[in-house]
Amino acid sequence: MKKVNTTTKRTQDKIGKCIHILLLLMLIMIVILVSYKILSLPYFNLKDGAINRQISDYLLQMDVEPNEKNETWYKNELPEFILDDMSYAEKHQIDDIIYEFNSNVIQLTYLDNVWVLSVNSPDSIMRFEDFSIYKTKNSDISIYGYCYDSLYQIKVGTTIEETLLTPYPDLPSGMLDSLSSYAYDIKKVGDYTLLYKDNTYTFYKDGVEISSYPFEEGTINTIESLSNGIITTSDNELFWIEVYMSNDKPGVQFQKVAEDIETVYNRSTLFGKVTLPIIKKSGKYYIMVADNWEMLKNSSIYTNNILPKEEIGKQTLSLIALEDCFSNANFSYSLNTWECDISFMVNNTSFIYEYSFNGYDDSIDLPDEIVEKYSITVNSMDSMWENIEGIRKEYYSLYEHQEDFS
Repeated sequence: MKKVNTTTKRTQDKIGKCIHILLLLMLIMIVILVSYKILSLPYFNLKDGAINRQISDYLLQMDVEPNEKNETWYKNELPEFILDDMSYAEKHQIDDIIYEFNSNVIQLTYLDNVWVLSVNSPDSIMRFEDFSIYKTKNSDISIYGYCYDSLYQIKVGTTIEETLLTPYPDLPSGMLDSLSSYAYDIKKVGDYTLLYKDNTYTFYKDGVEISSYPFEEGTINTIESLSNGIITTSDNELFWIEVYMSNDKPGVQFQKVAEDIETVYNRSTLFGKVTLPIIKKSGKYYIMVADNWEMLKNSSIYTNNILPKEEIGKQTLSLIALEDCFSNANFSYSLNTWECDISFMVNNTSFIYEYSFNGYDDSIDLPDEIVEKYSITVNSMDSMWENIEGIRKEYYSLYEHQEDFS
């Protein structure tokens, strides 16, 4: 009979036990991971009709925020568990997902088929879209999101830190800082940002230049706001900007409106979001008139929509003297200040110019009888100026004069 080496047998037994223990540990780990995965599923975290989680339990599943990344590219980068929550919520008509962290609440709300994010205040006007969520090196939460076309960073830890990174994230990183004041103008138009600089209009998107158009009709003299679409040149010509889309690229077209322009005042309103400037020409005041108000109202300058190129140039803009379309003027007095709302009727459309006239002392509180006398509505420009002059004269009697001393 062959003798068994007891040392070898003991070694084999130990190895066998180690293997069994290792397999058992692996089985336990698998069970724990599977259980964790199952318990992490959205429907295990429903509370009061919303998905609720302690986000600190999931820090290991989150990426650390990147360093020196182009800030315009922080869009929709989310941990897998958040993507799973959003997908489940959309499928089961759940509108809210709540993540708690250090007594703070990061809430995702499904609003008009878009997920928006708020921190500690779901009813706040500061709701962020196209957001990304990371953890910091200190295991806090770092959120990047867009609100009113501006890019913000929100750090959530024991406190909340909210930082505006850039109001124009379509521009290349750092470009806004390099632009000198009063030498440029910027406007969000559709999915692009339109920048005026050095007599040239350039479209940007996600940090990349898309298309560029020099103004070849002259030299732009003053930078009027892109919001009203007006250009004046060194030759005192007035142009109107139209924006279009052609071959998947945005472009601009310029329509000449008038010559011999003296001044443009950006203070009149028409309807909705439409703003029309008052224009001084040859000593008289004018307003720019469109032959189709609805087409003007739907143009990209006001609504941020970019029209197809074939829709551009279908209307003609011109000037009309304000005195020829004057309707009435309503005077009011509040907090020692006079206001005059002037109504005009242009092409069967009414608009109001809010005129704050000076030449009186707003440190004086007028007696009620004087306020009532001049708080009237007049129906001609001559009557309007007569009322303004009458108001100014009333202040004279309220001061001490030489004959008052005896």
